[in-house]
Amino acid sequence: MTEARPVRALALAGLSATWIALTLGYWMPAIGLPRMDLALWNGNLLVPATSTVGFAWTIGALQTLGLGTLLGIAYGRVMRDQLPGASALRGAIWGVVIGVVVGMVLMPLLYGAGLFGVRWDPLMPISIGIWHLTWGTAVGVIERL
Repeated sequence: MTEARPVRALALAGLSATWIALTLGYWMPAIGLPRMDLALWNGNLLVPATSTVGFAWTIGALQTLGLGTLLGIAYGRVMRDQLPGASALRGAIWGVVIGVVVGMVLMPLLYGAGLFGVRWDPLMPISIGIWHLTWGTAVGVIERL
């Protein structure tokens, strides 16, 4: 069992990993995958339809960064010592678990995008996988710094 990290270190790891993953989502078209604009998607769920795109994106970014921070804390306090392997692998596994939940539950129910977003784009499952794998790996590495 590894030593418990302070919550602020776990929060910073979750926040940093979420920023990295959000940024990656905008670069996905460069490798032929659909763009993942989680900030705008989430913002559109949270603000009135008459809101501007910029306002929706800002609210969605705050929500996404907050949730990523909380999931980073959950990783460090609850999941890290339950998972096998080195820090990066443990984080990657946690990211994949979250990605499966997002793909199977949130994409169909919240966004109407079907399982893993296939209604939006047949390649969306790959984008979702890369996004969450990147987030998890980053959390695993950063929380150990």
